[in-house]
Amino acid sequence: MQEHSIGAEQKTQVPKMPPTKQPLDAPENRPPLFKRWRSWYVLVIGVLALLILLFYLFTNRYD
Repeated sequence: MQEHSIGAEQKTQVPKMPPTKQPLDAPENRPPLFKRWRSWYVLVIGVLALLILLFYLFTNRYD
């Protein structure tokens, strides 16, 4: 019969990622439609804020 200790931790090796050979401004790393990813973040936050405002107005109108 084998005994197992409850607090025993097994150490696992996490493989390291190879370094990327492409620069960050390579065409494959650019966002679609915009020049920078920041524009996408602004668009998404703006759409979410607009939806929150519309749902708030809708709720107040039909409450």
